[in-house]
Amino acid sequence: EDLTPANIELLEWATDRLEAASGVRLTVKDSQTVTSNITGWADDTYLIRILRSTPLAACVLSEVAAAVTSAILLLAGFRSGPMHNSSGLQCWIFEPRHASSQRPLVFMPGLGAGFVSILPFGLWLKRGLTPRVIILFRLPYADVGMVHRIMPQWDAIVDGFLWIMNELGATEVDLFVHSYSSQIANRVMRRLCGLDAVDGFPAPVRGFHCVGFMAIIDPTLLGDTTIGFSCAFINSWGPDINVGALTNRGGVPWKESMFFDPTDYGQCRDGILMYAGLGDQLLDCSLTAEVARRFVPSAVVEIDKSMFFHGQLLLEMAC
Repeated sequence: EDLTPANIELLEWATDRLEAASGVRLTVKDSQTVTSNITGWADDTYLIRILRSTPLAACVLSEVAAAVTSAILLLAGFRSGPMHNSSGLQCWIFEPRHASSQRPLVFMPGLGAGFVSILPFGLWLKRGLTPRVIILFRLPYADVGMVHRIMPQWDAIVDGFLWIMNELGATEVDLFVHSYSSQIANRVMRRLCGLDAVDGFPAPVRGFHCVGFMAIIDPTLLGDTTIGFSCAFINSWGPDINVGALTNRGGVPWKESMFFDPTDYGQCRDGILMYAGLGDQLLDCSLTAEVARRFVPSAVVEIDKSMFFHGQLLLEMAC
């Protein structure tokens, strides 16, 4: 009942791709089965049931790595910023003594290595940019050893992001995100564009309200991954279904992908860059470009033929 013309176009497009790939024409019964599976994958109880327990050693290692990362950031001139309790979002801030008038640069990491993965990139940005405020986020629930049973829902995650920006006095930022955090970027942009107003989450009218430029590294917010496209229903990689469910934090499946162009709503006036490595095991890069051209035409899609695995760009920053 929530279908809009854009949703219908998206589902018809997805159905055409499924039929072309399988050689089988989907019936009404098939469509009902797919819809049922999407609903199941989006359910938190189902998510908890299919996930393996995280070994204690992984949890301990994750916390030790986060503590080491925090210490290095302190030595590099960053300070611990405000934490949003209900979402768990935390941030670290670098404020140069003589900052330029440029917008603050916000960076959010992906899953797995999480907070540790932002360290080389954050230090590289600090060294290589004109002095400006840099804000690095930590998603405690997205590190190795994350506690799935208390993961926040999308409304809390977006509320946390907006709250932290307002606490820091930022009204407009440039946003760099990696992998899973492209999903957060998608949800933040939906809020800023007013697309979730019908659900009781209107666009902010004061304080933080705008993203000037957005760069998405290893994007998973398009229809080219198990993570990105309506909670994985076009991808048959069984082990990745949990990642699809992880993406949908109490949301609606077709809202988990960026099938809208933020520039149509006055956002990202300085552009959108989507960067992916050709050999990325999670992405079908030809589909990345196809979906971006169709649904986010203002985005520039860069497919790097020298990159061969997910997250390689961030790893190379440490070299």
